[in-house]
Amino acid sequence: MKLKTRERGFLEVFTIQETGGRWEAAWDVLRGTLVGGLFSRVGQAELNHALNGWTHPLVAALGLSPEMALAKLPSQRCEKQSRCPLYDPRKCLLPSRKLPWCYEPAQLEELDATALTRAAEVVFLWRQQVYVVIVVQEG
Repeated sequence: MKLKTRERGFLEVFTIQETGGRWEAAWDVLRGTLVGGLFSRVGQAELNHALNGWTHPLVAALGLSPEMALAKLPSQRCEKQSRCPLYDPRKCLLPSRKLPWCYEPAQLEELDATALTRAAEVVFLWRQQVYVVIVVQEG
């Protein structure tokens, strides 16, 4: 979703719901991982306030910017570099403007194939300046 804030202008936010300590099924594979630890966490009330025009609580609760989250990844290289026929050492780096669609972040040994695919989706969201936010259901 795109939110207009007084504090930072327009922000794009991708939300993942957390209920009872569990994330939405598709994203739960990243809970407790290095990548999941880089997501911002906000309460449902803060998101509701932002949707109604009072954005200060949400902006205050946002953690790392997408750029900083990318910088905290352990490697800028692609996980597939040794086995990909399309690998190009100039393009298959995180800062590349022509980063191929098949990019997967390297040095995340803790992740299985499904989680690595989700982590790659997150990387592409961050590259588009989208905040990935865990919305914690209160009560």
